[in-house]
Formats: sequence, C-alpha cells, structure tokens
Amino acid sequence: MRVTVIGTGYVGTVTGACLAYLGHRVTCVDTDAAKIETLRLGRTPIYEPGLEELIALAKHNGGINFETTLEDAVRESDVIFIAVGTPPLPSGEANLAYLEAAARGIGAAMDASKFRVVVLPLGRPSGKATRIALSCEILSTCSSLPLSSVTLVGRRALCSSNVAALRSSSAVNRTLALAESLWARGLSSASIS
Repeated sequence: MRVTVIGTGYVGTVTGACLAYLGHRVTCVDTDAAKIETLRLGRTPIYEPGLEELIALAKHNGGINFETTLEDAVRESDVIFIAVGTPPLPSGEANLAYLEAAARGIGAAMDASKFRVVVLPLGRPSGKATRIALSCEILSTCSSLPLSSVTLVGRRALCSSNVAALRSSSAVNRTLALAESLWARGLSSASIS
C-alpha cells in the first residue's frame, strides 16, 4: 500500500517508519527542509529508542522516503495520515493552521483517479467539529475537479480518525505491537485495500 505521512515530528516519523518497516511504501512529507535532510541521512530529529535502526530496516523492507513537497505523494497514495503539530496560541487554544494547510494541500493535489483514505488526528486540539471542517476543506479544495464534482470526490475519499497514543521512549514498540495485534485478528492490508 502507498502511504503518505504529513509531518515528521514524533507521531509522523514513528508512524511512517513503522508502516514502512511492515512493508508499505511510505513517503513522509514536511515543510522543514533541514528536518527532511536529517531523516534522509538516516538520523532522526526526535529521540526514540530504536527509531534510527527501524528507519534503516524500513528502507530495506518497504521503502521510505522523505520529501518537502506534497503533491506527488498525495497523488500516488492510498492512505494519507495528517500528523502535523498543533502548538498553542497565546490564548491557549490550539493553533490549527498546520492542520488546515495540510487539508488544503491534500485537496489541491487529490484527483478522482482512485479511492483514498485520509486519516485525521484524533485528540483534544482536533475535536469532532474540527475533523468535519478539515474533511470539508479536503473535499472542497480538489483543484483537479469541477466544483460540481464534490459529490464524486466524496465517494473517492474517506476521512477517518487516528488515535495517536504514543508515549516517549516506547512509541516504536507500542505501534508495532498494535500492528501485530491487528494482523493477528486478520486485519491485514489485503483485507482493507
């Protein structure tokens, strides 16, 4: 399966590396060119035991690459994870600008050539109303289709939510354990593709 992960912070890097290690073809995208270059060199911008080794294995098993542009990755993907930060505003509210920019970028790059699943972050900063708004943003900004085709686009993309319960220093182990549990229950990529 082709996967794009938008954001190479803690959640995005671990998610991308684990999915690639499991055999999926993953492109991790970030606007921070220095962070992308660090990852391309096999180093990580975050501390997580075993992550650098996992990225090396992931390159061998499924393939992982790191890019600063979103368009090609979205067009080629079956699944797109949004894993960008939501830093606090001075008011204490979450800054959703990165989430909104990711949603607009996905919508602008998506076409109706195939079905895609867009996985939105699930957590306090992005409650139900925000997830619905982001879903609409993705669907309404599809530049390659006329506005009257939003219904068609709606049938070509599913927006889902992802619980990112990653704890520092155990994220790789927890993510791989969850994946193994799903595989054991028969929820392999073959049954969802």
